Amino acid sequence: MAGAGGAVRIGYRSGPGLRPSARADSWAHPRTLLLGAVLIAAGAAFITPVSDPDFWWHIRVGEWIVAHGRLPGHDLFTYTVPRQRPWIDHEYLTEVLMWLVQRGFGLVGQSLAFGALTWAGFGALVAACRARRHPYPIVALALALAVLAGGPIWGPRPQMVTFALSCLELLWLRRYLEGRGRVVLALPALTLVWGNLHGGWPVAIVWCLLAAAAEAAAAASRHH
Repeated sequence: MAGAGGAVRIGYRSGPGLRPSARADSWAHPRTLLLGAVLIAAGAAFITPVSDPDFWWHIRVGEWIVAHGRLPGHDLFTYTVPRQRPWIDHEYLTEVLMWLVQRGFGLVGQSLAFGALTWAGFGALVAACRARRHPYPIVALALALAVLAGGPIWGPRPQMVTFALSCLELLWLRRYLEGRGRVVLALPALTLVWGNLHGGWPVAIVWCLLAAAAEAAAAASRHH
């Protein structure tokens, strides 16, 4: 930019098309502050002590798998179940990870690890809600109610794996349907890992079917 007397002044921008003041204003926007407060409160709600009555059973199964290097063929710790009845442990990989966390970091590590996992899934859900396009107070209220409604189940338990991966899948589907990426093509690989972490993996197929049905209904309405 030419200044007085022919001097040349060079200006620098902070980010693509954003002045420093504009960037500061975006962080101070009520939408950012409100959703940020919900995320912080959610993080506090997700980090809870162990309350699942099956927790120690999961730990013991994970320990057994690590010690023997194989999956159990029958229920090892339920005395009312006959040994000849076959058993498929549909969350064995999560149980192994839980045992490793327990051995290295104890109960505090369990609470922090599952709290971080749940919070990451919740963050993906916040991104999928598109608060920039919808009334953000309604989005924030709905998210806060979801945190309160899930209060009895938050904590160290394998179900949190399905919660987090469901939220991630919903974000991927949203972005794919909006034409903002093809990361959804990694969904088969995600489902493969999911199937070894928790038995809730069929939810991945349900979300895809619902998304396809919604898109088909939208296309049909446009033709009428």
